[in-house]
Amino acid sequence: MIRNKTGLIKSTLFAIVSIFIIGCEDEGYVYPDFKIQLEIDLPQDDNGFYHMTANRESWQSIKRLQGRIVGSGKEYEWWERDDIEMLHIDWKSSHYWTIGDTLGYVVKSGYTDEWQYVGYDTTYVYWFNGFEVPTVNPASYPSTDPDTYGEINTMFAPVQSMIGDTISVNVSFTDFYYDYHNKVFNIIVE
Repeated sequence: MIRNKTGLIKSTLFAIVSIFIIGCEDEGYVYPDFKIQLEIDLPQDDNGFYHMTANRESWQSIKRLQGRIVGSGKEYEWWERDDIEMLHIDWKSSHYWTIGDTLGYVVKSGYTDEWQYVGYDTTYVYWFNGFEVPTVNPASYPSTDPDTYGEINTMFAPVQSMIGDTISVNVSFTDFYYDYHNKVFNIIVE
């Protein structure tokens, strides 16, 4: 009799577990498949190189680099649209420049007893000496604003000593499936 009860319990447990395994298929959350689309506002030659004219009146020339993170074409529900804001976009460039002996100075100012505003001390900023400055800001996040959804931006700022150089820029991210996505493009500084 005990043997029949044990068999009955085992059969019942097997049936319950089978129902859960078969009847409760979990499709899981499916993350969107995102890709990088470049929208660089610079003239492009037949070889795919972009051309930027340097500002010869200034040490640095500044240009905003723009792109967009686009989905696979699926219409996303409102809760899925927030997935894009968790993507960390990395920007890297082949060039950098080094800060010389000082970055600048700070003038301490204040009022005298006669309420005259004066500078009374100057402090030079030396600790940046030898600091490497990349030509592109290193990170950004896609916009979630409805008017600019998926837009990514960074600032590109080559210096005068780079005139005539071709600078490679890499924009990349790792998606929710740990797949690495990147685009590399070249800018000739003229």
